[in-house]
Amino acid sequence: MIKLFFLLIAIVFLAVGCSEDSTGPSSNGVIMPLAVGNEWVQRVTMYYLDGSIDTTYLDTIRIRDKVFDGSDTIYLFNSNLAGANRKNGYYIALSDSLQIIAKYPVFAGEVFRRDTSIDVPVWDTTSIRDTIISKFLCKETNTFVNVAAGSFYCYKYQIHTSGTFRADAGASPEYIENLIEYYYAPGIGEVKSYSYGWKDSLVLMNKRELVSYHLN
Repeated sequence: MIKLFFLLIAIVFLAVGCSEDSTGPSSNGVIMPLAVGNEWVQRVTMYYLDGSIDTTYLDTIRIRDKVFDGSDTIYLFNSNLAGANRKNGYYIALSDSLQIIAKYPVFAGEVFRRDTSIDVPVWDTTSIRDTIISKFLCKETNTFVNVAAGSFYCYKYQIHTSGTFRADAGASPEYIENLIEYYYAPGIGEVKSYSYGWKDSLVLMNKRELVSYHLN
């Protein structure tokens, strides 16, 4: 479960997800526009635990192909990410199945997904369980965001994960907590996202901001 959670963090940041004069379309019926050739360039900022900047770089996300799986059209990115749009929102491929990452339409305050894992590692010889709970929430539906690519009214989503795990046999359970905040402009994709990790409190780990984009 721990590995899956950190994979989910990576996928959220790769899953490119509104204006008084907003840039681009305000809505085309989807929160995440999927078409071969669509491209987003994001500025990634990594932080040290004290809040100072570790490194900054540009990351280009591009849809390179599509495949058909039953009723789904699945789009393949220039990473290991794959995504699809369904009637209730944007899905990503995780653990060999499509799982919702951004419900749309959605209302502010709506919890649209909960994941609970109760795990016993193979090396465990006790009755202790590692329990991790993730909650997917739409926090706001009309948040104004300014980035290098423009100004957008966005849907603000959150993934909050907390629980305990043991890294080694015989170790005491350790508390973990993580928070991902990601802002999607309908018809544009991900405009901005933040990832927070636990170090006695939640601290900012990295940030992604949209610099430019091209939609077919």
